[in-house]
Amino acid sequence: MRTPYPGEASLAPLRDKRCLPALAARVGLRTPSTLAAGRADEVLRGRLPERCVIKPTAIAGELGGVRVADSVEELRTLLAALPPAEEVLLQERLSGTLAALSVVIDRGGSVVRRFQQRTLRTWPPEIGVSSLAVGVVSDEELTDRVRALLAETGFWGMAQLQFLEQRDGPRLIDVNPRIYGSLALALALGGQPPGGLACRGARSLDRSGRPVPRGRDLSVARGRRHVRASRRSRPPPGSSPAAGHRPGLGEGRPAGQRRPRR
Repeated sequence: MRTPYPGEASLAPLRDKRCLPALAARVGLRTPSTLAAGRADEVLRGRLPERCVIKPTAIAGELGGVRVADSVEELRTLLAALPPAEEVLLQERLSGTLAALSVVIDRGGSVVRRFQQRTLRTWPPEIGVSSLAVGVVSDEELTDRVRALLAETGFWGMAQLQFLEQRDGPRLIDVNPRIYGSLALALALGGQPPGGLACRGARSLDRSGRPVPRGRDLSVARGRRHVRASRRSRPPPGSSPAAGHRPGLGEGRPAGQRRPRR
C-alpha cells in the first residue's frame, strides 16, 4: 500500500519533539524553552521547575499526551508514575491563543495548499484540542518559514503546525505530519478531501474539478457561504436536533476528538 508521505527519514525528526527547537531556529521560528529532556527517572533526579508542560518526546507511552504541572510536587508525582525509561520533554508553560497553519507540500517542495486557523475555544480548556476555530488569512512570512522547515527534512505531503500566539511572535509547539483532527474546517471552507490532494506533483483540483492555482489560501475561501449554511443548520432555540441533523461550525460538538495537543 502506498501512502502520500515520504519515508521514515523525513518523518522522524518532525515527530521527535526534541528536534523541533533546532529545526525551528534554522528557519527563524521560535519554540517554548526546553527545561529538561530525557528518561523520566533521570529528569526526576534533576532540578525540577515550578510550572511546566510535560510532553512525550515521540510516542505517547504511559504519559498519554500533554500534561501540565503547576508545582514541583505535582511534577514529581507525574514523573514518578511513569516507567523509568520513558522519554519526556519539559517545556516552559506559555499562555496564548492556539493557532495552526496546515499545508500540502508537493514533491518539489512547493506549497500546493495552505490553511490557517485560529482557535476560539479548546477542550479541555487551555491544554486541549480545538473545539471551536475560525479560518483566517494565511500569514505569508509564516507560510514561507513553515515550507522551509519541512524542506529541512525533505518532507512532502500534508502537515499541520500548531503555534501559541505571543506578543513578540508565535511559538511553534507541535508538528503533525499527517491528516489532522480539525481538517473538517478546511474542507467546509472549500478544500478538497485528502484522497485528491496534489501530493504527487499533479494538478490540484477544487471540489468542482477545476484546477486550483498553486499556493491557494483556503482560509478565506467560501467563508461567508459556509457561515450562512452553519446558521441555517441550527435547530430553533429550545428545540432538539432533528433526526439526521449534522451540527455546523460552533454548534457545540467538539471538532476533532483526539488526544491533547503536544
